[in-house]
Amino acid sequence: MAAVREILEFKEKVWLGDTILCGQIADGTRFYYQLIDDVLYLRFQQFETFTKIPGNLFRIARVGDSIILHTKEKKLHRVKFIKDSPPQIVFFRDIAENEHYGLESIMGREVGGDHFYYRISETPEKGSIRIDLSDEELEDAYPTGIHRGKIVYNKRVYGLAAPRIINASQNIIIIEHDEILANSRSEGSHATAFLADDSSPLIYLINIDGKILVANTENLQIAALKRKPQPGDNMKNTVFRWTNIVGIHDGIITCEGRTLQKGCAYCVYSAPLPTDSMGKESVSTEPKADLEPLLKLVTLLTGKEVDMAKLTQLLGAATASTPPAAPPVDTNDAKMAEMQAMIDKLSNKLTDLDRSSQQKIQELESKLAQKEDSVTSTSQSVDKLSFTKVEDLADHLVCFQVENGTLFYFKNYKPHQLFTVVGEKRVEADLSALNGATDCSFKGTIGNRAYFTSVVGKKLKFHSATFTDGQIDFHELSEVKTTDISLLPSQPYYCLEKAKEWNIFRYDESFSSSEGETFDISEVDYLRKYEGRYHRTALLRGHLYLFRESAEESIKKVNDKVITIEHPLLEDAFYHVLQHSDFIYILNGEEHVLLILDTESLQLIKFPSPKDCDAHSIVGVRDGIITVKFEGSFGRHLASSRIPDI
Repeated sequence: MAAVREILEFKEKVWLGDTILCGQIADGTRFYYQLIDDVLYLRFQQFETFTKIPGNLFRIARVGDSIILHTKEKKLHRVKFIKDSPPQIVFFRDIAENEHYGLESIMGREVGGDHFYYRISETPEKGSIRIDLSDEELEDAYPTGIHRGKIVYNKRVYGLAAPRIINASQNIIIIEHDEILANSRSEGSHATAFLADDSSPLIYLINIDGKILVANTENLQIAALKRKPQPGDNMKNTVFRWTNIVGIHDGIITCEGRTLQKGCAYCVYSAPLPTDSMGKESVSTEPKADLEPLLKLVTLLTGKEVDMAKLTQLLGAATASTPPAAPPVDTNDAKMAEMQAMIDKLSNKLTDLDRSSQQKIQELESKLAQKEDSVTSTSQSVDKLSFTKVEDLADHLVCFQVENGTLFYFKNYKPHQLFTVVGEKRVEADLSALNGATDCSFKGTIGNRAYFTSVVGKKLKFHSATFTDGQIDFHELSEVKTTDISLLPSQPYYCLEKAKEWNIFRYDESFSSSEGETFDISEVDYLRKYEGRYHRTALLRGHLYLFRESAEESIKKVNDKVITIEHPLLEDAFYHVLQHSDFIYILNGEEHVLLILDTESLQLIKFPSPKDCDAHSIVGVRDGIITVKFEGSFGRHLASSRIPDI
């Protein structure tokens, strides 16, 4: 499951109205549509039409080249877009009594005790796919779409280190992740986070922060693509909430999002996709180790990332055009052979360079190595971390260490399990307190106690676990019924947000009492939800630290109790806080770097971490030793490293 760390550069911007939505047909031509009472406005090429909807509209679904109108009279009508012709609304079919609508433009029905899903643009007789897993096996997963004759299910697994795609059965694919996926801004419209076409093995999902997951159904790998921060970025001129993927054509992905400009207007943005993520063969774009120094060298020479064609040109290839695409291959051996042939060709080109060129390359490579080990203006230069494997993990487990060194293992999906190992004995917790819960998530540690949340109906419950006298004590602390609270993502605290202040409470404190701690956030810009909120918050020794990714680095003391930290490497990172420490640990697995914030000097210290892993999280820090969970195509394991003196 190799993660691809590519960066998207969204450049084209088209402003939309508050109620105008956008789609595109197969050749990339866009169409726009808007519901005005019982009239559908359509704009396509030079044509604009206003057509009365045939019936009382129940919902609108955008599927490929078409819009489907679902009326309360249980009829489906199709809006067809044909090049150089005005859009037309035509009757498609009646909806049968045993049919029901699903999410993301799919329909379902029950026949003889079996359940089926199919695209809303297809007839049940043609496109039905039987659900061949039980409700228990699909618990907490929901159907997202149809792809190549399979139903694609989505499942959010809280605390999951890296997204994964599972070929769960003959008819079902499950994509597991820890993301808040985008959703349509138009009531009744279901053109949202999911995009897939049967001509490609790739499935695209987008979250509200603009991260795009690209799942390859052939090799079961997932790539994560995200926007590249630009100089001058701020929350006023960038998207603070993404809403859907409009389409993909000719290597260009188009997405819709909302900014704080023009009265929080919606926009359509386009960006070139990384070449290999378009996926004739593989999502993975990891270069072979022998080729990686050459790619880095050309990046240094040109000041920007270049593709294989440009690299070949710079090394003296016969032509400047992109080498012709190889025919599709089916085996890993063939792919490796093709890559090796390219490496051999480049090596031959290097051999032909004269001595002065070779010397220049060595000088530039040396400068590049220095550049990689350097740190930015708010960071200090330090040694690299040297990890040693502690143990292999046979399952997808959340691992964490409390202050006395006890290591816990938690299975955060049903059936939930929590255990530790003493010698060779596995000690399991009694989790009967979770009976009836639809979800349970690990939320951090304080001292020797670990904390969890669970959801039962509309109640949010708080739990704690400790290991004493050879047993794990797991019990409920309290519960809340209000939706007005927010949870700190990496610590067992919750927050009541007010206009100018935050009130933060431990899980064992009641927000209805005088307990908790108050922080003045009136001078922090764009902090509230959906207004460019800071990515992570950390509470340490009575101070509130607010972290946000930005192209520019800054650490600002807003007042005596609130500090803001902005840095290019803070998004999609894992945060670890120890209550009796001066440091906050920030691990960015995609960029292979550990940042440590010294809260006394307000300095960030940067440590490079191993590059042979796809995702990782901090298990614990104790006596100067950091333990990390590594996860990738090579498997899962825990490893430890001593942190050099700061």
